[in-house]
Amino acid sequence: MANITIIVAEGALDIHETNIIAAAIAALIERDQVQIIVDWTKAEGINPLAIGLLLAQRHNLLQKSGELKFCRMRPEIRRVFFDFHVAEFFESYATLEDAIESFDEEWERESIGCEV
Repeated sequence: MANITIIVAEGALDIHETNIIAAAIAALIERDQVQIIVDWTKAEGINPLAIGLLLAQRHNLLQKSGELKFCRMRPEIRRVFFDFHVAEFFESYATLEDAIESFDEEWERESIGCEV
């Protein structure tokens, strides 16, 4: 299994807080740690404008054959991703264990979207 890094999102994620997560992902990419899970258990919400920061890091990870996956998203956070039509770009799992195990499996998109 690949070396997987878990980032725990906490609190209400505005652009500033999400930028901290994006910077952490960028630093991991620089160290070739490109299998990343964001655990949303402690997150209270996300500003829709901040989603672009995560999409940009997802794109950077894909360039390095990496992946950015989510787990344990609250329904209100998941709704923001769906409302802004970006949920299809991220694999999301009910548990951290499922997200970790998914790195050993091939994922098939339920829908096809354009790459950012």
